[in-house]
Amino acid sequence: MPVSDAQILATVTVQNEAYGESSPSHEDAQRLRTSIAAGTIAVLACVMATGNL
Repeated sequence: MPVSDAQILATVTVQNEAYGESSPSHEDAQRLRTSIAAGTIAVLACVMATGNL
């Protein structure tokens, strides 16, 4: 589950890339943060060996 600002922005970035959207804004990241706080589930995968998102 993304928690930090960087993780939330990375999650929105991956979602936008997957759907052919432009780079996300900080407002997009804030919307996801608000949704998570309201109970939405978001998942961000990272490589454990490197920590890369």
